[in-house]
Amino acid sequence: MDAKAQQWAEYLAKTGSFQHSPDTNPPIGENIAMSWASYSQKNNGALVKEAVNNWYNEVSQYSYSNPGFGMNTGHFTQVVWKSSKYLGLGLAVKGNSVYIVGNYSPPGNFQGDFKANVKKPV
Repeated sequence: MDAKAQQWAEYLAKTGSFQHSPDTNPPIGENIAMSWASYSQKNNGALVKEAVNNWYNEVSQYSYSNPGFGMNTGHFTQVVWKSSKYLGLGLAVKGNSVYIVGNYSPPGNFQGDFKANVKKPV
């Protein structure tokens, strides 16, 4: 999972594009993030943590009483999707642009499965 996420992050950095991977074999869930930073080797972890926190913070817009996919909450629901068991992360840099990719397997965000997979924090 990490190798696939890393490969896609490197592709995004190389091309300067920002899009999901067309490679869905095997099927994966994917979150991507891009930021601008004065980069150093010391802050890889901080940059990844910031991206994951941003994805998770969509929780404030999620309706547990009406569970389902939303364009404004899809990153969050994939991050917490109960049935996803594996996570791969990749990070690549080009200049001051930082690309972060999270891959999830099995993928989440399936209609009809939100109530069982996106649980309200206790």
